[in-house]
Amino acid sequence: MKDRLYESLFILDKCCATILRLSDAIEENQTNETRRRSLDLHIVDLGYYMIMETVSFLDEYNGAFINNVEAEFRERIMTLRKIATPIIKKITRWKDLEKFRNNIVAHPWRKDGRIALPTLSNYNVPSDPLDFHILSHLIHYFRQLLHAEFSTEMEEADHYVRTLANQPDPPPPDYSSLNTEHIELKNVVNELAKEKNRSYGIKIFLYYLDDEPDGAEYDKYGNRVEKN
Repeated sequence: MKDRLYESLFILDKCCATILRLSDAIEENQTNETRRRSLDLHIVDLGYYMIMETVSFLDEYNGAFINNVEAEFRERIMTLRKIATPIIKKITRWKDLEKFRNNIVAHPWRKDGRIALPTLSNYNVPSDPLDFHILSHLIHYFRQLLHAEFSTEMEEADHYVRTLANQPDPPPPDYSSLNTEHIELKNVVNELAKEKNRSYGIKIFLYYLDDEPDGAEYDKYGNRVEKN
């Protein structure tokens, strides 16, 4: 059986592919200003996701891949590990990847109950667009090694995971009452605000649905316009 190898190969490749896509998205969204090494908010979000996936990659690599695959692949994995060591060392030179993931990305900016501000200067992690591109290039180098060593098994792993995911689709959600629910929600919230002498007057989104009555009006985004 190769189940554990297949699962680990699939997870590693998934992490690598996600990191590379995120790096491409950062490149596509860079402005002239961000090319001068600053970070726009949308690039920060993409970078945070890259850090999260990098920690997941390292967890899988150092855990299940190195220690828990079938014995018949042990020698090949140790060979790959030896060859990939310089690449992994370059990635882990950012020593606070896991700490940043835990304190900032995966949790609500708190550490031991106290606020933990996401100041990149306080963490040894990628901190500008160039850093994130370097990280993605290192991941790409590793991925080349992984595919070279396990080219046949990578294809088998993809097929194996697809068979696991080959389950009947759930029934489609029923959205027929969606607009009614949002209108009722707005009315309840505004009434509660009125009871507390607040005039918040929240506005809501309404949605284009196939079973909408004739004469419904929609805005330029396809959302139905609520009529007073």
